[in-house]
Amino acid sequence: MPAFNAAPTIAASIQSALAQDHKELEIVVADDGSTDHTAEIVQRIAQQDSRVRLVRTSGRQGPAGARNVAIDAASNGCWLAFLDSDDLWMPRKLSAQLRLARETGSPLIYSSYWRVSEDGNYSGHPVCVPKSICYKQLLGNSTIATSTVLLDRSVFGPIRLDGSVGYDDFELWTRLLSGGSIAHGVQEPLMAYRLRSGSVSRRRVQMSREVWRVLREYRHLSIGTAAIKFASYACRAAIKQRIGRPQFRSSELLPLEMRKLLAWGK
Repeated sequence: MPAFNAAPTIAASIQSALAQDHKELEIVVADDGSTDHTAEIVQRIAQQDSRVRLVRTSGRQGPAGARNVAIDAASNGCWLAFLDSDDLWMPRKLSAQLRLARETGSPLIYSSYWRVSEDGNYSGHPVCVPKSICYKQLLGNSTIATSTVLLDRSVFGPIRLDGSVGYDDFELWTRLLSGGSIAHGVQEPLMAYRLRSGSVSRRRVQMSREVWRVLREYRHLSIGTAAIKFASYACRAAIKQRIGRPQFRSSELLPLEMRKLLAWGK
């Protein structure tokens, strides 16, 4: 878990991981030079539960660099999961994904997810994902959300995110699946993704530029093939944005477990 000035949300995010019905896990939080009380909050939780550990980056490294620091500090266990410091897991997230991994033999598992406002008071329809996706399909699809991912390091080897590309998680998923592996998704929403404040339109433009860059510079697609994949990505992203757009004045449609976590610390 990378964290930068995440004091308002990080306790709930960590609690959602500690509340997993799969109890054998460690939570490594990489504080990326926070100037608020993020580190103190993590340390306090770590004193209460030894499964939580705080590490610090050397200077401000950004989300990809901080995530790499956390990965380096983690144990050598087979499975690696990602969780951002403002997102939340459902209690059965890991167990459901591990079960699907055993059933399919897939080394990369993702899931559907909810999208909620920063204050947790609004909810939209869940973003549903396909049951499986291969490398060629993923090139034109932004379906995999970072905080839903569980991957098998015994298959992929050392995991590193490339901080030089703005869409570092998309670059990583395409890189991992380029070897021929098939990713599988749990249809049930197992994560809540908080919508951040700021210009949504500006972020869309930035992400679109980075998707094109990944397709051309990192996956080395021809202009024609990249254009086709980019058009598919843009269409799917627009549909996902519309379906997941918050529409309700309360979080009553969310599962009770998720509502409790969203209320954590309020």
